[in-house]
Amino acid sequence: MSGAPQKSRLLELRQKYQGRYDAVSMLVYLSVVYVWSLWIYPLGRDYALLSGIHERPPLVVELLIECEAACFQDRLIAYHVTNLALLYASMLLLYRVTNLTLRGPSWMGTLAATLFMANPAYSEATLNLCGIVDLLPCVSALAALLAYMIHTRAPSAAKRELSVALFVVAVVLFPQNAGLILVLLLYEALVLKENSRSYLRLVPHLIVSLMGLVVYRDVLWTTGLAVTDTFAPLYFLFYPIGFLPENAKDFHDKPWLAWLGAVTTMVILYLIQRKSRSRALLFGLLSMGAIRLLQPKAMVDPVHLVGGGQLVLPGAFYALVLSALFLRIMDHPKWRRTVIFVTTVLCLVFFGMGIRANFAWRHAGHAVQQFQQQVYDEQRRNPDRPLGILPDYQYYLGAPLRLSQAVAYETPFSRSVLTVPLLPLHYERPPRLELTVMDWSSAGGTLLIRGQAPVALVCWPYALTTRDARQVFEHCVARVEEVRPDGFSLRVEPKESPLPERLLTFAENSAREEAGDNTE
Repeated sequence: MSGAPQKSRLLELRQKYQGRYDAVSMLVYLSVVYVWSLWIYPLGRDYALLSGIHERPPLVVELLIECEAACFQDRLIAYHVTNLALLYASMLLLYRVTNLTLRGPSWMGTLAATLFMANPAYSEATLNLCGIVDLLPCVSALAALLAYMIHTRAPSAAKRELSVALFVVAVVLFPQNAGLILVLLLYEALVLKENSRSYLRLVPHLIVSLMGLVVYRDVLWTTGLAVTDTFAPLYFLFYPIGFLPENAKDFHDKPWLAWLGAVTTMVILYLIQRKSRSRALLFGLLSMGAIRLLQPKAMVDPVHLVGGGQLVLPGAFYALVLSALFLRIMDHPKWRRTVIFVTTVLCLVFFGMGIRANFAWRHAGHAVQQFQQQVYDEQRRNPDRPLGILPDYQYYLGAPLRLSQAVAYETPFSRSVLTVPLLPLHYERPPRLELTVMDWSSAGGTLLIRGQAPVALVCWPYALTTRDARQVFEHCVARVEEVRPDGFSLRVEPKESPLPERLLTFAENSAREEAGDNTE
């Protein structure tokens, strides 16, 4: 009988310190997924950001990255711990935002924060060394939203000033948050009860938003408001494993398929909302769109999801949507155990996908280090002649190798080398991919590829997938000479200037640099 009072006492302590218990739980979940990321080498966009070279006036977050580089130098762990700290702060803020919105059991906030943290659609925001470019704007936006929600629950002058101050930081310093004013408007209209609404308190926030739109007009409006560029990437929050290359090619070649998928998704969401009648769910869905509406647009690769870092803040509202949906289902007593089982499995699946992404990025980092060493060795032998990179590998299982970027900038992790990137292709590990360069000269040569079909390796928009297909790149022109069941061959020729005679074809754990070593 002594066990029952002890169990009751533990339950009382947990209820008393529920917030702290949930915070520790979320830290454990974060560690399980991302402890493997602490030694990931810089990849892709990291090199340009760390170099401090900007084609336009730098944004605040880009200046902060330069400060990181100056402080941390080549200490990988310091960068990654900073990313994880920001991700954890986002989880804590989303936990509070979700619970204030849903007003259900507190574990719904933990669920939203956990699903947000582990969603693989925007893994690059945490795994890239310079992830603060995505995470810091998200933290500031969630902090501003939370402050506004607290102010609306118990208005006071101090809370109003804090809300406006945090909103200024979120919108004026980070153009990614230009749509936050629409989120506050949706919160007033959909979440608050009618007797608690006051649109007048949004006036100072509206003025700040207009200032931000003016300050960042060049950043926000350069890509326009194309529907596909604006809202299509949100699909990957619902389907965070990306498309197969064959499917991505079909969507590009047959746009009506993409539109059919979009309409189907919208109908399903409409039916879910109509059935649930959850205003919190509708608030989360519309907030995802509101944020994307005014975000700077960049492509998200439909297969590898590189570029998905811009979906971090919409991803927070997507996690809120899922929690609102599960809470609504739990209103029926017979579904409660099922919901708990389903949410547990969903979290475990997301954890597994996140851990897999960690190891893919770690392998890509090792490959980039090997590539850098091969380039530097070749530079020492011939310091004054440009070196051709063929192929210029781009992505591997969602990790951005971007080989030419890894030797294009002076950073704590790289040296700038005169290289000419040729023929971007995606990467596969040997022996699943074998390459041979034949008859290479300044007039070009032939690249024989074994082990992979063209659609698996060529980059968006998948032009080089059929015989005689031709695509123009920055320095060269590529044409498909032959397509076989087990591979294909490409003819690479100069675009304007002659191509470099020296060539490096990257291979893991080997160094086949010279054209003579690759010529049959």
